[in-house]
Amino acid sequence: MANVNSPHGLLPSRYRDGSVYNGACRAYYVPSSVAGNIFIGDPVLVTGGGDANGIPSVGLATAGAGNYITGAMVGIVNQGGIPSIGSVSTVTRDLPIYRQGGISNYILVADDPTLLFNVQEDSVTSTIAAATGPSINANLQAGSGGSTITGYSSWMLVSNTVATTNTFQMRILQALQEVDNIVGQTFCKWLCQINLHSQLNLTGV
Repeated sequence: MANVNSPHGLLPSRYRDGSVYNGACRAYYVPSSVAGNIFIGDPVLVTGGGDANGIPSVGLATAGAGNYITGAMVGIVNQGGIPSIGSVSTVTRDLPIYRQGGISNYILVADDPTLLFNVQEDSVTSTIAAATGPSINANLQAGSGGSTITGYSSWMLVSNTVATTNTFQMRILQALQEVDNIVGQTFCKWLCQINLHSQLNLTGV
């Protein structure tokens, strides 16, 4: 049996201490100057500044070593009003399930630095090995964007760049323990923590 190729970007799973992820997130502002779409699971980064109400601005993060990440998009909120912090009551069903480029709006971001994400590795020949994968670092690749049908990201781990290098974006903690997830094959899914988290960068943005 082979792993299914079903990338979803950075999917929140649980916290470092073992606590279950309960949907906690924060609202961020995406200005119209951000031209590209942002999909569920896409990593985003604070860009400096914010809207008129002091909600910080974000844009799509950049893949590769040395590039920081604030968190992953988990939803979109009403473009017509300011969301209440800690509440998703402004979520509407008539909006697309991804953030459309060139439109000022608000997204929900899972941004806790201790949060672990379920991330799929890519399909290159050099897969992440069971014996060396845990507690090693890896970078992300952006893939081909995301799906406008499912709303999910196509970002994945770059499996042939795993190393102890401290400037790599993600820290791999363990393989996802599910019966249909086979370690040592392409498209394996791993539990990862953001290694280059912007909220742990003491110099700010």
